[in-house]
Parts: sequence; structure tokens; C-alpha cells
Amino acid sequence: MGEQPQTRRALRARERARHAIMLVSGVVAVVVLGAAVWFGKGLFTTSTPTGSPSEIPGQAAPLTRTPGPTTTPTSPLTTSVPASSTASPTASPSASPTASPSASPSTASASSPGTTGTPGAPSPTETATVDPVAQAVASCRTRWDLQAAARDDAYRSLSQWDRHLDIMNDLQAGKLTLAQAKAAWPATTEKAAENIVAFRTADKALAASKDTCAVDAAATGATADAVRGCAASMKTVDDVLARARIAIAPWETHLKDQSHFKAGGMTPVAAEAAWRVLWKKGLATLPGYQAVAAKGQSASCRLPA
Repeated sequence: MGEQPQTRRALRARERARHAIMLVSGVVAVVVLGAAVWFGKGLFTTSTPTGSPSEIPGQAAPLTRTPGPTTTPTSPLTTSVPASSTASPTASPSASPTASPSASPSTASASSPGTTGTPGAPSPTETATVDPVAQAVASCRTRWDLQAAARDDAYRSLSQWDRHLDIMNDLQAGKLTLAQAKAAWPATTEKAAENIVAFRTADKALAASKDTCAVDAAATGATADAVRGCAASMKTVDDVLARARIAIAPWETHLKDQSHFKAGGMTPVAAEAAWRVLWKKGLATLPGYQAVAAKGQSASCRLPA
């Protein structure tokens, strides 16, 4: 009698049995393959890692130098094997980037030029030494130039004021007529206002300067003596300028009054009255300047180039 057709339940049972056999076969295959890889890796690797910058001839690189991120727990199997055979190939790449760069900066800093340990190299904090006498010469020369400019401008302006007052003196003494005095005065006022401005400007520049003319008392030599000579001349000129500031004030005011008068800002009577007051002030203050002006003009400052 022929084979009866299988039921649906029997078919499903048969299919499950076949799947179980296939699963068991796959697991066995994986286990066999893993064992083959485990026992076969010793055939394809050497006892010492290669390519590591920290490798020392005749010795293996220690595993504790730079542990890899995937270190597995120690088992009795791995501890019984010598260190040369258990060194994983991954230890070489992990040791390479840490050992080599750490040595490079220190080596470069030790051999770079300009460090404090290099003989003959200039120190970063080293500053040039300035000769105090040479510095005094430069400062003294600057101040003398400013002072001499103010002195010369004062002399030019007050010389005009002196001639202007002399004409008034001769007029009052009857040596000149009023017409003659009026004809002589314009020559004394030519560029007079500009000369006063020049003096005021030079005097302000002198006052604003921080330069001095002094040298240490212990300094010796011709240069130091030249600075001291200039300092003495400057004291003379200082006195001249102090008197010039006083003497030039009425002259400056008189010139302003004349401008106002010509512009119609003052009547002839007011202008003449103001002039007589300033004339007397000029006679009172100018002699003090004139007493030292010649000495101030002859003062000199000779400094080495």
C-alpha cells in the first residue's frame, strides 16, 4: 500500500527539526573557525612587536607603557605566557604617537637658538646701556635751542619798543616835533606784532619742555664740563627772559590799542591817554631788561657734536 500524505502538523514538525539541525551545524562551524583563528595566530605573528619608536634592541616594549583602549582582563592562560609572546600588535600603534611627540618639544627647546642656556645668545630682557653724559648732552642741546630762540625773539621785539619810547622821549623833550615823531614811529612798529607772537610762542615751547641741562657732579671730562658751561649760560638767559616777559607786556598792549584806534574802536583822546600810561610803564620796566640783555645775548653753549 502507498505512503499516505502527511498531515499539516507533521510537516511543521519536520520543518522545525530541519531548522534545528542547521542551527546546530552553524554553531559548530563558528566554534571550529574561532579555534582555528586562536591557535593559528601564533603562526603569523612574531614574538616582538615591530615599528614602535620606543622599541629597544633585544627587549620587548612593556605592555604597561601605554595600555590600549580594548585591554581584556588577565586570565591564567595569559599570565602563564611570556611577555614577548603576549604583546598584542595593537600595543605598537598606541605607543608610537605618545612616545615620539612627547620627546620632540623638549628636544626642540633644548636645541633652539636664543635660549638662556645657549652661550653668547642675547637675553630677551637685556636693554642697551645709555651713557648718562651723552644723554645729558642731547637734553641740554634741545633746551638751549629753545631758550636761545626765545631770547633772540625777545631782543628783537624789545629793541623796537626801546626805539618807540625814545621817540616819545625826544618829543616830550622838544627835540622832535609832533610831525617828526609821527613820521618816525611807523618804522618801529614794522612787524612788531609778529615779533611779539614769535616770542610768546618760543617762550611757551620752552616752558613746556621737559629737557634739562645738568650732569652728575661725579662726571668728569671735557663733555661733562661742556654741559656745566651750558648750564651756567642758561641761568643767565633765564634771568633775561624773566625780565623780558615783564618789559614786553606794555609794548604788546600798546600795539593792540593802536589797532583798535585805527579800526575806530578808540577815540583819539582815549588812545592818547592810554599811550601816555603805557609809555610810563615802558620807561619803568624796560631798563631792568636792558641791564642784562647784552650779557644774555653773549651767553653761549658749546656742546660736542
